[in-house]
Amino acid sequence: MIVPKILIVDDERELVESCARFLGMASYNCLRAFGRADALKMIDSHQPDLVLTDLHLPDGNGIEVIRHARTRLPETPVIMMTAYHSPEALSAANEAGVTGYLRKPFAMAELGQTVEAALAALCLGGPL
Repeated sequence: MIVPKILIVDDERELVESCARFLGMASYNCLRAFGRADALKMIDSHQPDLVLTDLHLPDGNGIEVIRHARTRLPETPVIMMTAYHSPEALSAANEAGVTGYLRKPFAMAELGQTVEAALAALCLGGPL
């Protein structure tokens, strides 16, 4: 069985670790990045099966992460996590090719359902 790799990108370390713990309990391999530059490197070097990225990062934004993932891994689902619910942000994410959204704060069950649905579309679903 293939264990999907999930890259979690956010400057809130506690959120990244909470998501990684929850997804790790469901047997996903979780990679962590705490900014745009780290995320771009991780996408190139580890080729994750799914990317979860925050919209606002300390050294850029999640839109850049989405675009990079779309360029390097066009079939990889990218889910944007954000506390900013502006129509402009959602429009920019859609134009960049985002697969789905998680509005902060979100429940871990919602994270699991969103990840499972995105990976199921690639036939990489896991046991959540």
